[in-house]
Amino acid sequence: MFIFASDERAAMTSAAQIISALDRRADYVIVKNPARFTSQIFENSKLPALLNQFGAPTIEVPRITHGTLDALDVASRQEKKALTFREAEPMLELGSTFELQHWRNRLFAQFEDIAEFLLPSPALIQNRITRVKPTTPVTINPYDL
Repeated sequence: MFIFASDERAAMTSAAQIISALDRRADYVIVKNPARFTSQIFENSKLPALLNQFGAPTIEVPRITHGTLDALDVASRQEKKALTFREAEPMLELGSTFELQHWRNRLFAQFEDIAEFLLPSPALIQNRITRVKPTTPVTINPYDL
């Protein structure tokens, strides 16, 4: 179930109506986008606890720095059209390119983690995210060097 609204209050009203109508007969996914909404109204309501009871997973949209967003705007103006992140990447500095790749990978990894909520079958995923396995840091005594 997706709720799109122009502000948090409208989103809360819409969410309440949907949950009242569908209760547990729908799958819910919470999407937190701090660049769009601060979620204070949502976080201070009863909805998070209710959606948690329903087993709703949460997607957190990573932030993109102002420098990268400004570079995207410059690239779009140069091309005289709104560019997607992928279209703009070749025109950006290396740091902004890495930031957008990290943003995309982080988001896709979260989508992959909740694929059973988003797809008829997780087997439909054709390209899986490569996940880096955490390593145990080696403790080195600086006096032994």
